Amino acid sequence: MISLAARRLPGLAHRGPALFMLLLVLMPTALLSACRNHLQEQQLQGTALGTAYHLTLYAEPGEASSALRVAIQGELVRLEGQHALLLQWLRGAALLPPPWAARIVPVATWQGGELATLMHALAADRLAERLRANGIVHAMIEVGGIVRVLDNPRRQGWRLALDHAALPDQAVRRRLALRHAALMTRLVDGHHLPAASAGMSRLLAVSVVAGTAVEAWHEAHRLVTTTSIEAARRQERAARFVVSTPNGIDISQTPALERWLEP
Repeated sequence: MISLAARRLPGLAHRGPALFMLLLVLMPTALLSACRNHLQEQQLQGTALGTAYHLTLYAEPGEASSALRVAIQGELVRLEGQHALLLQWLRGAALLPPPWAARIVPVATWQGGELATLMHALAADRLAERLRANGIVHAMIEVGGIVRVLDNPRRQGWRLALDHAALPDQAVRRRLALRHAALMTRLVDGHHLPAASAGMSRLLAVSVVAGTAVEAWHEAHRLVTTTSIEAARRQERAARFVVSTPNGIDISQTPALERWLEP
């Protein structure tokens, strides 16, 4: 069995399901001295697919031009059109799904509300591709809480933190340092899981790091719907679990996630 880095915070399991949120910890705007004279931090943000999106990128002055902004907006408009067509089919307004649909998302994952977050993950990946096609290599994309990062001009990479709002202040908060990866945190309605000891355990949240946002989405979906959280922990996946147990809140991660954590 793969060992897990875990810690238990007693006393919280009896206060009701904890609420968790993903906090993006952006690196300071000042770059390394070698990069300061060449790259500038630039921000792009807006709304699409029923949620907010935010892009942080580093580029030469003027590189994030109006043409790039138009390209990004065009990509989001295409995704919104595809999302609308898929929703029509799911609601029975169309007899058959669009012929291109299976190339975007596997049919098995088209489950109403599931589709919205999957489209957010797809949007993060599409925007990453669009940025690379326009010569942008240092960027972080966030769509609806799903994060996809490219490279970063600083050595430590993009620093992201998973903050648990209901946990005590003394809880250790370790940050991720990501490059060329994606992060998704999925909140769960506390469905019951098999417990090794007496009583029942409830999964509250799972976070996954993967190569792309869509991969992270699928892995989080698989881990949430698995029948055994212990079996999921044994997989070679970069994942973190937050579980409510009869003795408190248990937070653990697989060894594969350790390599993404800051020292």
